[in-house]
Amino acid sequence: MLKITKLWMDGQEEPVGVGGLPLFGWQFAGSRRNLYQPAYRLQIAGEAGFAAPLFDSGRVESGESSYR
Repeated sequence: MLKITKLWMDGQEEPVGVGGLPLFGWQFAGSRRNLYQPAYRLQIAGEAGFAAPLFDSGRVESGESSYR
């Protein structure tokens, strides 16, 4: 299983504002060696539980660990 271990926006772990279209990035880890990320889905919500997401990228078939 994969787990996100670090998340950042525009190169900052705790950004204080958004100017334009931000760049999101992440690091992940897991219990096995040689892990590969075949796809990702980025969801952004204004509150816990993601009842009404503000943004949803849908499934993106990519091994990249960034989204713009």
